[in-house]
Amino acid sequence: MHELSAPIRRGDLINSRQARLQRVEELVALDRLRLSNVEPFEWGFGLKLNGSERFLKWWVDQSPVEHLFLLEARELDRYGTYLVLSRQRAFTAQHAHAAICAWNDLPKAAEHLRTSYIGPRLWETYGAAALAFYASNIIAALQIPEQPLNSLESFSYSKSKWGTLLRFDESNSQRALSYLCADEPLDPSAPVLINLGANVFAVFAWSPSSQEPLRIGLCSQWTSDLALKDLGRWLKSLPRNRKETSLA
Repeated sequence: MHELSAPIRRGDLINSRQARLQRVEELVALDRLRLSNVEPFEWGFGLKLNGSERFLKWWVDQSPVEHLFLLEARELDRYGTYLVLSRQRAFTAQHAHAAICAWNDLPKAAEHLRTSYIGPRLWETYGAAALAFYASNIIAALQIPEQPLNSLESFSYSKSKWGTLLRFDESNSQRALSYLCADEPLDPSAPVLINLGANVFAVFAWSPSSQEPLRIGLCSQWTSDLALKDLGRWLKSLPRNRKETSLA
């Protein structure tokens, strides 16, 4: 018998775990997958798909898709089980990959697909120009206007010595986090580095300011130290909390 303890743990969420296993079993049968095509992770499952016509028809017939950066995702049940695919998907034996995860593990599943499968393909195609490709796609999807680097506009993007700086006001910050599949850390006092694949990284910096609560630096692997330092200096220059910011 499974006994609950306080505080409740993720392992206590039996129905959610069973829902993910059920979806894996359905996809194995639907796409005629070998069990070796299913890889378990702490956050869920990675799958190498066959991309059969049966699977494609099933995918099209599902609920509306959520368009994320380089990904498409669908919530499949009332437990928040997600199936995530590459938006640039080419359903071939070599490139068809997906992930099944819980709603709160979307960032981990997204990072897995971007770094393990999508990123390597884009690096083969673009090489060092992948950074410009990533930046242009994110800017277009979020409809961010360009401004000079010294602009006071809190919703804008600017070119930097290390890449592209994205600045978000309160009304657009959550939209950006959802699109990029990023969660605010428990301790937002320092910038957070996230791997987007293809040797491209995003540096997230959360501030206490209601006018500009989020900055994101898009940079290459080789310039990530510069981006981290710049965004770290920005955080240190701000008042320590939202109350102090409003009085500044």
